[in-house]
Amino acid sequence: MFTKVALVSYSVTWTGLYASLVEEPVAFIPLDDPTDTREIAQVLDTANVVIGPWPTCAVPNYNVRLVQSTEAGVEQYDKNQFPETEFLCIVYEYEQAIAEYVFMALLSLRRDLMRCDKSLRIGNWGTGDPVPDIAGSTLGVEEFGRIGRALIVPCRSFKMNIISVTAQNSVGAPPEGVKF
Repeated sequence: MFTKVALVSYSVTWTGLYASLVEEPVAFIPLDDPTDTREIAQVLDTANVVIGPWPTCAVPNYNVRLVQSTEAGVEQYDKNQFPETEFLCIVYEYEQAIAEYVFMALLSLRRDLMRCDKSLRIGNWGTGDPVPDIAGSTLGVEEFGRIGRALIVPCRSFKMNIISVTAQNSVGAPPEGVKF
């Protein structure tokens, strides 16, 4: 069977990379503008698989049998937008990278790293004003999925208080040091 895969918001470079990883006869079709309804209609009319976020302006397409979302979670999708014969999958294994990025941003903002960098580059070593420690501060985690669970590891090592809110009933008991 010949499969046609629509790559939403992927460049030609990604299209070539995907093609090099697959041995089956597959045609990769980049969809560069997920807001261009005409381009979406043309690409999705022949695609069997979509990799990337499902275009919000797309209508149900009965040729598409699999949507491999590259976004976290599925709550942003209208389930009525997909035919019953279609599967929606999400990608895992990126939660550690996202958690590290969030923690880096948290430290950077807390320490006002951008202002400090700018001052140091012009020779100003600062006023010596104290910067509050991150220890003892509270982090709120909205939804407690894989990313939230990965984020609490460095936060706990920095002795932060962690509070989480989740709509899911299936997350189980909170990990040590996390309040729901």
